[in-house]
Amino acid sequence: THTRFSGGPKLYAGPFYILLLGVLGLFVSVAILGQIKSHFSRSSLIVFAPIARAALSPAQMPTLKSRLEKTLVGFGYRAPSFDGHRKIETAKHLSGKLGPLGIHLGFVIVLLAGLATLLGADIRETEVREGEVLTLPKEKKELRLDKFIVSRHAGSNRPSQYTSRFWIKDEKGKGRHVDLSVNHPLQLGRTKIFQMRYRVEIPRAEILVYENNRPVDRILLETGKTYALSPNGPSLSYDKILPDFKLTKNGIVSAGNSYERSAMRLNIQDAKGGSKNFWIYPAAFGMHGGSGKERQYSILKLHKVYYSGVRVSYDPGLFFAYPGLLLLIFSAFYSSFAIPRCLRITWRGEGQQPIDVLVEGWCPRDPSGLEEEANRLVKGLS
Repeated sequence: THTRFSGGPKLYAGPFYILLLGVLGLFVSVAILGQIKSHFSRSSLIVFAPIARAALSPAQMPTLKSRLEKTLVGFGYRAPSFDGHRKIETAKHLSGKLGPLGIHLGFVIVLLAGLATLLGADIRETEVREGEVLTLPKEKKELRLDKFIVSRHAGSNRPSQYTSRFWIKDEKGKGRHVDLSVNHPLQLGRTKIFQMRYRVEIPRAEILVYENNRPVDRILLETGKTYALSPNGPSLSYDKILPDFKLTKNGIVSAGNSYERSAMRLNIQDAKGGSKNFWIYPAAFGMHGGSGKERQYSILKLHKVYYSGVRVSYDPGLFFAYPGLLLLIFSAFYSSFAIPRCLRITWRGEGQQPIDVLVEGWCPRDPSGLEEEANRLVKGLS
């Protein structure tokens, strides 16, 4: 196998990435400690501040409590509790106090996911040759690429799908074939394999040799090697093969990637050191390479070897990242509308004296909204 790209520790263990994780982790940890302290320490108790005041006539006293209760419930507050004869306390959206804590905890979980990825991920793109083995160390399994299959559109050489057929043994030692295709990844345990690309090499080719327009020899040529027809005869080799060749006024070009109709550039070197090269074609296209008195040649068979390009993805951080991200998004969304508010309303007045109504409140994230709500409350009482 030939690895083109590797991830996991090799990708994420860079100094910048580690420094970024460390800074973010420190920042979020301080924020979480502050949130926990604000929820459980004495200094975090709700502190009311005056926000509105009104003076009512003594005639409004008998219905003041009922009107306050009706108005507050209409504003979305829970049913108020009467603490004493002339004091009401109520609140709404107190669960929104947990929103910032949820956001910070979500960040921590995402950072832990990054740490898990840093320490244990196996993310790489690699090529597997037919007959070779793809090793999955995290799953303790090996997959042997037995065959690579290219399916083509009807009446065309364009690929419609390509499939890697692997041989794998299960935990009981029984072997089976599994197919990996484009858009159909293979899941083995926690490792997912994706079919990315493929390429073809021609390490060997068989050609026919003709004399007097009749085949006299069949030769197997290998890439980068020469073959001597006889001790004193010419030596043959090839240096280029064009798939799906097409003849144009500018020469021979490749019009596709199918090797069913290929052209080979054959090199011939004679015993005196002279050399020449020319293109030869499949036997169905006839003989090529010289006149009728010279040897001629044609392609009999190309020995193709496929390389399957796959992406291996084992990322233990994903199992932390998704819950952390969901918690972060939900907490941010919930915090945007669940804004905690508390109100305390007291009033005093005796006999025919005006009733002094004082509205106090607590809202750390939207004090202007709380003030507007208190003014509406006072206005409704007047």
